[in-house]
Amino acid sequence: MAAQARILVIEDEWLIAADIEHRIQALGHRVIGPTRSLSAAFAVLRDQPFDAALLDVSLGDESSYPIADALAKRGMPFCFITSLALSQLPERFRRCMHLQKPFGGPALDERIKALVSESGQTGAIPAGSAEPSAETTIIPTDVAAEPPKE
Repeated sequence: MAAQARILVIEDEWLIAADIEHRIQALGHRVIGPTRSLSAAFAVLRDQPFDAALLDVSLGDESSYPIADALAKRGMPFCFITSLALSQLPERFRRCMHLQKPFGGPALDERIKALVSESGQTGAIPAGSAEPSAETTIIPTDVAAEPPKE
């Protein structure tokens, strides 16, 4: 089995978050979060190492697009989990990994495996490392605890 990956989960619906958490753990990986708001997600980005992320697009009155932008800027693999069709996402995200709700366990497992595989090919912090090195830091140092104002 591959090394244990740390996967950030950003999902505001607790039942879906619990299912995602269970699937990640069943595949032998570690869950970071789940976080349920944009501000909590930015705090994780700033303070905790992880290898990949699963992002619900709609977080109440907010969207996870600012988090996706920060992850994309750093080459961090992520997958949108949303009821939106791929064509409904902003143009800049239409080539991103995507899982449409409602989804089944096997489809989620495939996305988790793809994220873990992709995280090994990026500058992500290697799973199991205690501290990021200067070359592999994925925690944004320029991201405030609060999301950027638009």
